[in-house]
Amino acid sequence: MKTDRTVISPLSPNHFSDILKMYFEKDSWKYISPHDGKDLKYYEEFLQGKLAANLPEIGMWSVYSHDDEFIGTINLNQFMQEPIKHMGVHLSRKYWGQGYGKEIMTRLLRYAKEERKMKEVYAILVPENIASKKIFLGLGFELKESREVNEEVLEFYSI
Repeated sequence: MKTDRTVISPLSPNHFSDILKMYFEKDSWKYISPHDGKDLKYYEEFLQGKLAANLPEIGMWSVYSHDDEFIGTINLNQFMQEPIKHMGVHLSRKYWGQGYGKEIMTRLLRYAKEERKMKEVYAILVPENIASKKIFLGLGFELKESREVNEEVLEFYSI
């Protein structure tokens, strides 16, 4: 997949070093607390698990600029054991506040709806994640419910 400024490709071991650098940036996991503050081994195993779970239609992708600068990752995944597909973005700090999140999520939503023919797609956020909430509301997502999952309150937005 491509956007005006990015190339989006399936997760590959070749991307791991860039992704791992992002994982150790300040506030990288601020709104994804289950993965915050882990060690290198944990993150390497996390990426190996994502790589093994990738399917042609859902999974995790790496995002690079057209001149091969690492920007972040996106995902379109099954949510736990529920019949919910959710999407998300994880950007390297260098690219925060530059419109990349909206640009990339717009493309991923088009992929989910038009190419994969998904009838409903979710974004699952902690209430404090204002930047992501702004992106998804701007794309037309609406708050469906708030509920506690693993001792954390999550908001479920859908389109």
